[in-house]
Amino acid sequence: NQLISSISNITCPDFDPSTCVQGSITLMPNGCCRKCIPRNETSVPCAAVPVTREISHNGCTASVSMNDCSGS
Repeated sequence: NQLISSISNITCPDFDPSTCVQGSITLMPNGCCRKCIPRNETSVPCAAVPVTREISHNGCTASVSMNDCSGS
């Protein structure tokens, strides 16, 4: 017996229809963002790349392993 209000913001990745195979533009599962089959299949696909970063906070420093996104 409660009404809960919430706000969500969808951020879509950059999209350039000129790089798509003609007729391949579709919506992502969220129903808002567009995707397609790229014309240039020689591009590097998206991948998670492990990186080590040094993080400092309040005088403490630690090396932390995390992932970065790479590719197109």
